[in-house]
Order: sequence, then C-alpha cells, then structure tokens
Amino acid sequence: MIPSFWGSRSFLAVILTLGLAASLWPSRPDVTVSVISAPSRPPSSSAMIGDYGGEIREVKPRKDGIHHIDTPKMIQRLRELKVNTYFYLIWHEPTDWDDLRREFLPAAQKAGIQVWVYLVPPSEAMEKASEPFGTDYVAWFRAIGHLSRSFPNLKGVVIDDFNDNRGFFTPQYTERIQQAGKAENPDLLFYPQVYFPGITTDFIEGYHHTIDGVVMTFRDDKYRNTHRLQSLPGQVKQARQLLAPHGLPLVLMIHASKLSATPASPTVSYVDKAVRYGMDALRNRRIQGLITYVLHKVWFPEVKEHLARSGTGYASVFVSPNNLTQTGTSAGFRQRIRLSPSSRYRLAFSYMSVYPDQVPLSQMTGQYQMQLWVDQQIVWRRDLVTQDRERWEDQTVDLTSYLRGKPSALITLCLTRIKNGPPAWIYMGFDRLKTEGFTLDNPDFESVKAWTAISTSPGMIPSMLRFDPGRRIRVYITVMRLYRAFDLYQRLRSEVHRPLIRDLTEQWMGSMVAGKIEESIRQLEEMMRFLAIERELTSQKGLLLQCREMLHLLKVMESPSVLDRSD
Repeated sequence: MIPSFWGSRSFLAVILTLGLAASLWPSRPDVTVSVISAPSRPPSSSAMIGDYGGEIREVKPRKDGIHHIDTPKMIQRLRELKVNTYFYLIWHEPTDWDDLRREFLPAAQKAGIQVWVYLVPPSEAMEKASEPFGTDYVAWFRAIGHLSRSFPNLKGVVIDDFNDNRGFFTPQYTERIQQAGKAENPDLLFYPQVYFPGITTDFIEGYHHTIDGVVMTFRDDKYRNTHRLQSLPGQVKQARQLLAPHGLPLVLMIHASKLSATPASPTVSYVDKAVRYGMDALRNRRIQGLITYVLHKVWFPEVKEHLARSGTGYASVFVSPNNLTQTGTSAGFRQRIRLSPSSRYRLAFSYMSVYPDQVPLSQMTGQYQMQLWVDQQIVWRRDLVTQDRERWEDQTVDLTSYLRGKPSALITLCLTRIKNGPPAWIYMGFDRLKTEGFTLDNPDFESVKAWTAISTSPGMIPSMLRFDPGRRIRVYITVMRLYRAFDLYQRLRSEVHRPLIRDLTEQWMGSMVAGKIEESIRQLEEMMRFLAIERELTSQKGLLLQCREMLHLLKVMESPSVLDRSD
C-alpha cells in the first residue's frame, strides 16, 4: 500500500524537496505517435487543459452517512497538476450537486479553476441517476445556468455517451435543453461526449446548432482498447475536419484509468505518450482542449488487476466487442526452442478466460479456441468457455511425439476464432509454463523478452500484461509533469516577448512533446540563463521559480537511478 503520508502532505512539496522514488517514473514508451516539433501558431490563451472525475472523498462520513467530496484535497491536487479546468461528475452520491454548489465551486473559483458539470445519460441512469434532477436535462441545464450566474468559473455541461443515447437526445430535445441553459446564462456551453465513430457528417449536420463543441474520448475505435495509439492522430484530424466548418471546438479526452470490458488499465507509458500527443495538438491548435479521464488522486494498488497465475505478469489476448475478427484469425505468442535428446518432453501451463456474463454461454461456446501449437501442428485445444470465468486452470501436455528427433521447434500459444457469433468482448491468458526435457525463456511472462507477439487480425490484441502496484501514482506524476510543462510554456509565451527566449520556449516544448528529456533539460537551463537577465520583466521571479521546479522534475526523471520499467 502507498503510505497515508502521500495523502496528507503537499505532494508537490515532497517531490521538489526530496525528489521522487525512481520506480514511479515511466519507462521508454511502447507506442509511437508522431508529433510536430514546431507549431504553426501559438496556443490560444483559452486552451483547456484539465481532468475529469477521480474525485477524492472524505474519509469519514458526515451526519447523513455519506462520504462527501473532499474539496480541500481536490483543489490541492488540481493546483499541483496546474490544470485550468475540471469536469465535475454528478453521479456517485446524491450530495454531489450540493457539494458542487456549496463547497467545490467557490473553492475552484478562488483557485482560478474552471468547472464543467458532467452528467450521465439515460443509458447509465437506469439503476442510479444524477441527483437531484435525474434524466430531466431541461431542469439540469436550467439549474446549472442559474448557478453559473453566481459562479463565472462554471463554464458548461458535458453529457456522457451522448451518441449512444441519440434516440433520447433528439436534435429537437437537445436544442431545448441547450436553450434552457442559455436562457439563464447565454454564455453557458454544452459539449456532448462522443466517441470517434459517432462524429460523422450526419451527426454534425443534425446537431451542430444545438451544441457548442465536442469532447472526443480516444479508445482506438473501431477496436476499442487502451493498448494502441496509432490511430489517434488520424481520428483527431478527421473529427477536426468535420467540426471546424461549424466553428465547433474539439476537446480530446485521454484514458488515465481502465476502459470497461478490457483486461487492464492503460500503462504509464501509454498515458505519457497520449498526453504528449495531446499537448502537441493543443499547442498547434488542432484541438482546443485536453482532458485526462479519471486521473486518480488517491494512490493504492489496483489489486483487481493482479490476475497473473504466478508473479506479476501473464500473456493475454484481448478481442474487442465489435465482432471484427473473422473465422480462422488468431493471436498469441511464440518462441523457438532448442532441443537436446531426451526420453520425454512435456509442457505444463495455466490458462484462464474472461467473457461477458450477459451473453448466453450457448451463444459463446464454439466461437473461440485456446490452442498450443508445435511448429505447424495443433497439439492441444480448449474452448474458451469450458471452464469458470476468471479462474486459472492447469494443463500438462505430452510433446514427446512432436519434438523427438528435432534440433529445434516453434512453440505457439494462441487464441483462434473458430466460428462467427454474437459480438462480445473477451480476453484470456496463459501463465506459469513448466517444461520437462527442454527449456523456455521467460516462462512466467515477467518481462517482454523471448516471446514474439503475433496477430492475424487488428481486432485481436496480444499483450504481456504485468501488474504495476504503483501505476496510479506513476500515472499521476507523469501527467503532472506534462501539465506543469504546458502551463509554464503558456506563461512564457504570453509574458516574455524577447525573440530569443520565445524561440527557446518553442524548442523546449518541442523536446517535451517528443519525449527528449536530455534535450529539454539543456534547453530549459539555457532559457533560464536568459530569463535571469530580464530584470525589467515583472514576472521574472515567478517564472524562474517555475522553471527551477520544472527542471527538478525533469532531472529526477532522467536520473541514472531510475528503474527501467518496460510496460
């Protein structure tokens, strides 16, 4: 467990005075997304950079028995992050609306933080709705608009999963709720949260007059995962092209926490790379806002994701629920082994599978098969649904007849689609391999070494998943470092006018978004030397202090003692 010490002191003060444990920093990225090193024009001073959800609750319930929002700790965390915007979710407790009105909004206003109310749609309100107005969105917008007249930092409303609820949010009804808010405050904004497949010409033509912008949450659609980022630039470009003719801003939301119906939370390196892309898009005005989705601000191990049969890692294959895989496609892991003469060859291993309980087993049975291959021959197979969900089963296979007399062989563990069926997300795993008569490297999948991931369909994603007990705090620090860098960048752009320093500022941010830490350290130090002689600059001391804090964060990250964690 992370000691309670972290939750009781200023986290930033700890970092700046004591440094940070090396194992908290992200390792080299495992994904590649291109960035543009020099912006065509500087970011807008109104660029939104912020966070959604991940609220901190008070440890002790109040007299009503409810753990209310811990406003002081929330504001402390948001200020540490240097965000200018927070999407405030009203859903988890019936007191969230009152906590917003009476406590959070006044504190956020004092801290200079803009707030957007985040509401759940009817599809998420069947068992629990946002209180007190439930699915009466006219009442919600009217109340939020009225409240924003007293708190000018209350800027707008976001509705989750808007596109999946268009049967409810018809263009006529959406216009009605938008107008209810603007009748109270003409400046109140409404941004629906929409995934990339929902940002279509049809959607924009039908709704552009009823919305003020769009929040697009990235999840590698159409394959629905938080493993890969290659499609991110293209999705931003296409969404922007559709929205720009109508003057609608695009806000990019990046997952910092688990996407539902996937095997694991995004890795630290995934979040690092995604946020760096978002910063580059923001500084080039390809987007107008960047928001992290549920950046946890209280840190403890996510024990539900510790699924390995032994150790911390296992080999996994994830299939998205969009039914995009075809019969005969497969994904898994393979390794070439060298053989010495032996009277017997055996392989023991563990396997498990997870699939939705909403889909009848009769429909799932026979769709997918777990397999063990030796060279081009299947030597073991098992249907995905023949054992309990999320329960590891042990298997031993005699490979003597398949390996005898061979100098080497290719061992493959995989998942194969056998027949078509109803769309459903699934994932499965292999772990704890034990051999007799031969050896395997990395038999417990505790690293990415030795095994080669294979896939014949982009809808089947093989990954070596390893439980990271410090993931939450490492993600927080990663985002904090990048957000603080962007805040410093914006200050330097707006407050310093000497061309040499402005050029250095652009070079430095280019290195930051490219992940070139050594270069960014050198450029920041050079920039500080020139800032030190700008004695007529009224904000000189504040900028130099912020530069020194940033330099400390970068040097701690680049320290040789940093553990090389490969996510």
